[in-house]
Amino acid sequence: MNLKNRCSIFLFCLLSAAICSCNKNTNDAPDVVANPAKLAFINLIPEAPSINLYYNGTRQSGNKIGYLESSGYLSVASGTQNASFKDAAFTQIQQGVITLKPDSSYVLYVTGDYNATAGTNTVTTILIGNNEAAVSGKPKLRFVNASPNSPAVDVYLNSLVLSNKTYKSVSGYARADSGTVAVKINIANTATTILSKTITLSSNSVYTLYAYGLVNQSGTSGFNIALNN
Repeated sequence: MNLKNRCSIFLFCLLSAAICSCNKNTNDAPDVVANPAKLAFINLIPEAPSINLYYNGTRQSGNKIGYLESSGYLSVASGTQNASFKDAAFTQIQQGVITLKPDSSYVLYVTGDYNATAGTNTVTTILIGNNEAAVSGKPKLRFVNASPNSPAVDVYLNSLVLSNKTYKSVSGYARADSGTVAVKINIANTATTILSKTITLSSNSVYTLYAYGLVNQSGTSGFNIALNN
C-alpha cells in the first residue's frame, strides 16, 4: 500500500471518529442503564417550542416533543438525576433534580410559560408516579392541575367531586363512574364554570385526568382536559 492510500485511510478514520463524537453529544440514544426506571413526559407549555429531555447533559428522547405530545415511556437511569429540558435551538428552558425508583413508572408534566421573545420563563414540572394497580369495578381516577394561570378549581365527575385543586396540585385516587362521565370544572367554591365536557372511562382501569392550557384563551392554548393511563 502506498503512502497516499495510507494517508487517505487515516484521514477517513479521523473523520468517522469526529462524526461519531458529534452524534454522541447531540443525537445518539442514551446508553443502556442498569436498574432503569420508566419516565414519560408531556409538553403542556402553551404555545411552546418542541422540547427534549436531557439527563446529566445527555439527551434521552429521540424526537422533539411538541405541544400536547407525549414522549412515551423512556428507559432512564433511576436514582437522583439532574434533568433538564432544551428547546429546538438547544436552549435550556428548565432544569432540576428528580429522584426515580428502579422498576417504577413516572409521568413528568412540563408546564408553565415560556416566551423567548419577552425573555420570560416560568417553565416547571410536575412529577407523579404511575404505578397504581387496577382493581375490579369502578375505575380509579386522579386529577392534576397543570394549567399555569388556573385558579383553584373544583372538579365534578358526575357525583364525584375533587375540591380546591390549585395549580400543580395532584389529587389522590378516587373511584369514578364508568362509561360516559360529565366533567364540570368550576372556580373553587363558586358556581362559575370554566369548562364542561364529557369523557369515557372503562371499568377495571386507572386514569389520570389533567388540566392544561390557559384560562380565558381559546384554540389549542385554551384551558382543557385530557386523560392518560
